[in-house]
Amino acid sequence: MISGHLYIPRQEDLDFFIDYYNDFLKLSNLELENANISAKKTGLFGVHKQGLRLLALYKASNDKGVTSSIKVEGNSLISFV
Repeated sequence: MISGHLYIPRQEDLDFFIDYYNDFLKLSNLELENANISAKKTGLFGVHKQGLRLLALYKASNDKGVTSSIKVEGNSLISFV
């Protein structure tokens, strides 16, 4: 496992991000909290789509006022708190 993931945008990312984000918005706050816990337990593996999914989880959590275990610096460096 790695301690951080550097997300570098790709042209096709927006559609994936929107799908992930909308799926996370459908979750209850408790389900969203559990998704954050699960993501932290899984850890980072440097896979591009995992980074994109974590960005969507981070944004959805923040938008719904749910504490996130994800830290994003400069919209590109993803890690866990």
